[in-house]
Amino acid sequence: MSGPLEGVKVLDFTWALAGPYGVMVLADLGAEVWKIETVGQNEKRRGMGRYVHDVSTYFFSVNRGKKSVMLDLKAPEAQEIIYKLVPQVDVVTENFSPGAMDRLGSATRRFRSSTPDSSTLPHPASATPDHTAHAARWTRSFRAWAES
Repeated sequence: MSGPLEGVKVLDFTWALAGPYGVMVLADLGAEVWKIETVGQNEKRRGMGRYVHDVSTYFFSVNRGKKSVMLDLKAPEAQEIIYKLVPQVDVVTENFSPGAMDRLGSATRRFRSSTPDSSTLPHPASATPDHTAHAARWTRSFRAWAES
């Protein structure tokens, strides 16, 4: 799709509504998005809501326009694949809990050091067990999108 972000490449590790939705907007604006999914995903694990012909409408409603790659992020082979992908992208997005990307392996650390012109857009899903703080983070994220 052409748009103002045509030519921008995004590696998308997001998994909860705010992350996939935000990255979907980037795809809608013309970015090429590569969605990283975990191995073993099936329609029941992709999301709640209605299923049409056994396909999760939730998943596809927030991931349209993205290319999908399934990887076992804990496997060394996956880290090598990610390491080969990251020099080809402009943006890496994720919304795991804080530190999860670093615990998954060194590919993201190498990304940050080897691609200084690229951006990482972390969107932590839950930094603390305090649900009030969690809700406030989501609110700030939505406001940031609205104000930009």
